Amino acid sequence: MQNEKCSNKTLRICGAGGVRKNKGVWQAVLTVADEATGKKTQRARNTGVPCLKEGTRGKAAALRALSEFRSEVELELAEAEKTRAAIGGRARADGKRDDYAALPLSEALEKFIAFCLEMNRITPTTRDDYHYSALHIERDELGLVPVNEVTTDDVNAWSRRRIALGTAPDTLNKSFKLGKRLYAVLLKRSNDTIGRNPFDGALAPRVIARPRNALRSDLVPKLNSVTSMMQDSTFRRAVVLALHTGMRIGEVCGLRWCDVDFESGLITVRHSVAYVKDRGSFIKDTKNHDLRTIPIDPVGLLPFLREIHEIDSQRLREASTLGLRDLAGSYVVSRPDGSFATTSYIRRAFKTFSEANGLMGTNDELITFHGLRHTFATQWIRHGGDIKALQSILGHKDAMVTLNVYADIEPMSKIQNMLRVSPSLWRGYLGLRVDPGPMFQQKIREAIETLEAFGYGISEPDDRNVLIRDVQTISRLYPTEYAAVLGAIPTEATVVE
Repeated sequence: MQNEKCSNKTLRICGAGGVRKNKGVWQAVLTVADEATGKKTQRARNTGVPCLKEGTRGKAAALRALSEFRSEVELELAEAEKTRAAIGGRARADGKRDDYAALPLSEALEKFIAFCLEMNRITPTTRDDYHYSALHIERDELGLVPVNEVTTDDVNAWSRRRIALGTAPDTLNKSFKLGKRLYAVLLKRSNDTIGRNPFDGALAPRVIARPRNALRSDLVPKLNSVTSMMQDSTFRRAVVLALHTGMRIGEVCGLRWCDVDFESGLITVRHSVAYVKDRGSFIKDTKNHDLRTIPIDPVGLLPFLREIHEIDSQRLREASTLGLRDLAGSYVVSRPDGSFATTSYIRRAFKTFSEANGLMGTNDELITFHGLRHTFATQWIRHGGDIKALQSILGHKDAMVTLNVYADIEPMSKIQNMLRVSPSLWRGYLGLRVDPGPMFQQKIREAIETLEAFGYGISEPDDRNVLIRDVQTISRLYPTEYAAVLGAIPTEATVVE
């Protein structure tokens, strides 16, 4: 039976109790009831008094044992009641200090964010993101409602008001998730009177994902050309590293020379530069707190790294003001004093650079510095790179993240896959005796037009050759069904080996 000293139930003894025979001895029995629910349970104790066939002396002794048993149980229940009252008083006292239920939602959110940071559940940068998300609740009348009085209708009304004020659905959705997480945690607490999560039944704002804005393929050579003609600078180093490794901006700024292994041809990503309002810029672990390695591009990146490594080595030999005993501990993307460059500086500088050079992305918008990461991933997939390897290089925990973000960014990959799967589909649908030439010929023309519309076109040798090879392959595999396929390809298009 559960120990009443550890229970919040209020128990009492019902009636006087009694004795009964059990396996040749007398047993004392008491009935205990829960005052709140009325549920009754029996408590019994073996008296050790044998059941005698003659006389009642045994029963009398058992009744005396019952009286003692009752006194013990009464004392135990009294102590349990004192303990329960003490726990309740403590909970009420704590409630004045730590009870979320009666707090306005805005205060509860700020308290919750501080608690998450204290318990090391979030990083300072995530704390800042949470604060921003909380503002959209705190600035609304919803923030004034006590936590235990917020309803699903209140949440839906809040969403409508914020949308009417022009809050972006993505931004509003983050606030929605923060509120939902707060209630999910509070529902697990024992000293709060939270009945349900009002965000569970509410309609979260619909977020329409936008394709990642990578640099247009025809502009990648231009970016490489412009940066190659620039003098060595913090900005130039950051751009080249991001474009050829796919590292995040914080990881680029946090890279040290000791993380670059020329012998193995690998870069180890260990740290990242972050910024929070009350702390400024600082070094922290990577986003997923994991080390990862990135192969050094032997053509586009390795000569560049050797060049700037020699520059930094010479600078170290000539300038003692750096205060460094060796180059290993210094940052690759560094300021004149050897310290790391800030992410805000790199972002601002690249914005100006992108505008000046017309670096348009696949979304018909100027790319940001983070767009260089998307550019790296897009080029990787476009040229047949393995998704699993890309996941490791980018530092994604799950390959599905990589697929969801990047696999659909280039129409080329979809067209190529369609060409590969089409033979089996046509064969099963039309049968061997039907010649789908004209129909499939039209599909080829549409594929070519799609390529041209997206700026890749049949004019690019690599794209042209891939397309022609795919068409020729399926034509050879299914000569009867695809006798007219090769006629769909423009006469001037030839495979260049």
